Amino acid sequence: MQRSTVIVAQKAKKPKKRIPSSPPMISGQFFIRVLFRYIQDTTAVANVYWRALANLLILSTGTTAGYVPYTEIKPKSVTCWSPAVAATSGAGFAPIPLKLQFTAGELVSDEAQSMVVDRRYCTDIPTNSRGAVVRCKFDKPYKSYDVYAMVNATNSPLCFSVSGVVGTIVELDCVIKIFGDDRATSPKTSSSSGATAQTFYFNELDSCNATGAAGTQYLTPCNCLSNQVNGASWL
Repeated sequence: MQRSTVIVAQKAKKPKKRIPSSPPMISGQFFIRVLFRYIQDTTAVANVYWRALANLLILSTGTTAGYVPYTEIKPKSVTCWSPAVAATSGAGFAPIPLKLQFTAGELVSDEAQSMVVDRRYCTDIPTNSRGAVVRCKFDKPYKSYDVYAMVNATNSPLCFSVSGVVGTIVELDCVIKIFGDDRATSPKTSSSSGATAQTFYFNELDSCNATGAAGTQYLTPCNCLSNQVNGASWL
């Protein structure tokens, strides 16, 4: 009678991690997930250009001087909430709809109770019992946009526009990279004196237009992002 031989496979031992003989190079960059929140102060269309996304956060160096402390931005989504309308009705009464429109190829999905007309446009209508809500993701939420290139572009394209009433809240969910390299950061100048050196200040979401001049400036920082110098913009 022959005996069967059972072969037991042994797990390969993992090689031990060796301590490097010299200190390895480490990256001086780090990423921060940020929610920038704004409130609309005028019933109109607010245009947000890519250049403005490179101008959201300012670190001051004096009463009117400062610079952008991040070198890249990864926009992920935009959420808008408009207030409920007053309980008023009658002939000719119609609530103003909340609209969020992206440029070609930027909108991938709508995640709220709103109507999508195409991949770049969605809207919702407020009632006297609830406000309108719109949330849209960027088509490439993990793509980084270089701040230096955005600021120095001859003509920055439009990223998205918000059409809402006074009191509409707009929230930009993004990731910013702090000091990723040694390139010159973008210098900024406040339109009003009174800034404190080494202090963070926040711009409007629509602070500038395609060429870098003053934009619509309807979306002002709110809640924890209310640190502005007398309502000034940094351009």
